[in-house]
Amino acid sequence: MGGVLDILNISVGTLLNQQVALEVTSHNIANISTPNYARQRVIQKTRFPLYAHYGARGRGARIANIEQVRDQFVDRLLLEKNSTYNYYVGKDDIMTKIESLLNETEDYGLSHDLQEFWNSWQALARNPQGSAERQSIVEKATALADKIRNIYAGFEEYKDGIEQKIESGISKINTILEKIADLNKEIARREVTGHPANDLRDERQQALEELSEYVDFDYREEDNGWLTVQFYTNHSTGAKVTMVSGGNYGKLTVPASGVSPVFSGTDASGNAVASFDFDGGKFSGWKDMWDEISNGVDGYEDKLNTLANT
Repeated sequence: MGGVLDILNISVGTLLNQQVALEVTSHNIANISTPNYARQRVIQKTRFPLYAHYGARGRGARIANIEQVRDQFVDRLLLEKNSTYNYYVGKDDIMTKIESLLNETEDYGLSHDLQEFWNSWQALARNPQGSAERQSIVEKATALADKIRNIYAGFEEYKDGIEQKIESGISKINTILEKIADLNKEIARREVTGHPANDLRDERQQALEELSEYVDFDYREEDNGWLTVQFYTNHSTGAKVTMVSGGNYGKLTVPASGVSPVFSGTDASGNAVASFDFDGGKFSGWKDMWDEISNGVDGYEDKLNTLANT
């Protein structure tokens, strides 16, 4: 039959449970500014009772687990929107530079030099023998040619800048893929006891958010806690390759310079991947801007050449 000792044991257990709860609360407050930290909470369950002839006698509560308060749907949506947002960030960075290069203000820019060039011809038409008018045409034509050359050189410089951004981004992506694989191994090692490695999971979620800054991807968590990350090779068909599987990870290679960027590399099994199909993130935005500047008759450079030739 229970007595004062049992009452004290339940009370002591309750105090210890609340002490752990306070420690978890303190941990939450300390990490309020930590990127991608998910609030944690203590899960308590009833202790197994003692059975006697009159029935089961309660023994208080025990701590079953410390779990994260994280919404997987919101996490996935956040990563998707982050990729979309950074696609436009990547484009905006280059578009802002192009806008500054063209600089179509009232007394500057290509349209102003064109107008000055045509005005000099009109002046000559009014006085065909005028040496000053002839000299003005030479000067205006030279200024117009210099402006076209400067703009074209600026386009080439921006393409080089895009290639440098992609090269730097690939180095970061490869580091992130390796980090996710390492965290997979550590999380699986710690969670074999049945208790989630919450802080490591926060760190892995932060790595996913950093990855979504550059590319779009798909992912899923396996039953053992590993995270599988896949990159698309064809969005229209849904074809994907695995870039992180357990402790294994793939890598991207730096695209050839001077041509439209083609992203390739190896998957988590070491197999060669000829082309990744990125539809979000800065990589996609940078590639689109490279193409807008250089590729085909609609490219900025070709349009500038057409204008000069005409």
